[in-house]
Amino acid sequence: MVEGDVSHDQLTRFLSEQDYTSKDLWLQVKSTVRMVEHEDAVLIVDDTIQEKAWTDESQLMCWHYDHCNGRNIKGINLLNVLYHSNGTSVPVAFELVRKPLRYRHYAQAADDAGRLSIFARCCVS
Repeated sequence: MVEGDVSHDQLTRFLSEQDYTSKDLWLQVKSTVRMVEHEDAVLIVDDTIQEKAWTDESQLMCWHYDHCNGRNIKGINLLNVLYHSNGTSVPVAFELVRKPLRYRHYAQAADDAGRLSIFARCCVS
């Protein structure tokens, strides 16, 4: 999309300037979404785990079930939401999955409103 106009170092410096949120992303891409907006557009939700086997555990760096490998791995779990319309995909939301509790009962996990809030933000915006 930027065709080599932005270097890896420039991007790294930009991202390290502050803690960016999903709202910050939306403010940057809203005008682009409005330009490609179409009634047949879809939201694509994806989660990815960046494995970090040797990093100390924290709320962010913790164990997640990797459905591709069929096992638990330690790393960062990132939820991404893309708006796809007319052959163009634009990232519109993201969330880093934090696990403040070490163990959780299954019924409590089903109650997790944080994961659902990313969908609500996309639908309202």
